[in-house]
Amino acid sequence: MVNEEIRMRRLSFAKYLVSIGDLNSENVIPFSATSILNYHDAIEFLFDLILEDNGLSSNDFSFMKCFDKINEIIENSNKTPSSLRGGLEKLKDRRVNLKHKGYFPSESDIQEAKIFNS
Repeated sequence: MVNEEIRMRRLSFAKYLVSIGDLNSENVIPFSATSILNYHDAIEFLFDLILEDNGLSSNDFSFMKCFDKINEIIENSNKTPSSLRGGLEKLKDRRVNLKHKGYFPSESDIQEAKIFNS
């Protein structure tokens, strides 16, 4: 289990990444594309925290497998799992396209990611 001070620091950092993503999203293409990386990093940071808090390592899972594992943790707690899989897959795919293929997202892709991460 992650201690409270570290948890708060990591949550604050994830929030900071989202706010940097929001700022970057207002820039012009291609610079606004960095917001996709910021949003993805923020979510990945939260995934790491949640999994670590439950005795697991995100190193053992891909991005979407982390999401599935977290949903499993939620279900095992008798709570309603997240329905955000589709949005996360889009964000992941846009990140892969940008970072690994050099394909820039459209302005509407960036705005959709911004709304998804709000």
